[in-house]
Amino acid sequence: MLTIPLLPIRGGCSIIASKDDRPITGLFATMMIELPESRYPRMLHSCRIDTGACCSGWSRRRADKLGLLRADDMEVELSTRTASGAVELRRVRIGIRQMRIPQLRDEPFRWPVAFHPDWSEDAPFLLGLLGVIEDIRLNFDGTPGESFDYGRVTLSLRESGS
Repeated sequence: MLTIPLLPIRGGCSIIASKDDRPITGLFATMMIELPESRYPRMLHSCRIDTGACCSGWSRRRADKLGLLRADDMEVELSTRTASGAVELRRVRIGIRQMRIPQLRDEPFRWPVAFHPDWSEDAPFLLGLLGVIEDIRLNFDGTPGESFDYGRVTLSLRESGS
């Protein structure tokens, strides 16, 4: 089991008051992952859990530098909804990649990833829900507590068949 604090996304308009008077527009959690198929298989990478995303998403430029792009990745048109509600179509490459969460288990998971050509190289890896929720149970608890000002998310392995 792995417990990660939820952190605020600040800016924009929000009805949620924050401690320093800047509005909180959302919450996120960041964890560290390894990418066993990359040029640096044991290097830890920051990964943001994004429950609003179906598929995990990475910068195509960053993935290329890490040696994660493959010739057999499919190029598809992906529709995404923006914060304003508009739907945008983007051409992305999609493939299955190994990700390891060292604090959760030794073996890597295999999940789909969309490689976005328009994302900056320093954009965080986003962990979407496609494939992930088959392997991992995510429990969000917004109750503030000691060392968890905005709540926490707990990740635990799903037992097969649950």
